[in-house]
Amino acid sequence: MQPIQDVLHRIRWDAEFGRGAFAIAYWDRVASREEHVPLASVAFDAADPRALRVTDADGSSIRLPLHRVRAVYRDDVEIWRRPPRDPRRAGHG
Repeated sequence: MQPIQDVLHRIRWDAEFGRGAFAIAYWDRVASREEHVPLASVAFDAADPRALRVTDADGSSIRLPLHRVRAVYRDDVEIWRRPPRDPRRAGHG
């Protein structure tokens, strides 16, 4: 499976592939559900390549570790999804 970093870099730097309306789904630990946000409201953090900065409608932003990104959508079609966690490995890494 392609790592999320590779998918995000391709969207950013491959002009042909990057055409379209992109969104990501990330795991919101407080709400215990996936939250969907347009990629336009996501900033790449140059200081921390393992995280993104997500800004919501009211202007507040959160640091989003890449391991919490669950899916990527292009024109409302899922193009990438993180495999489900193996419950036997819970708590290991």
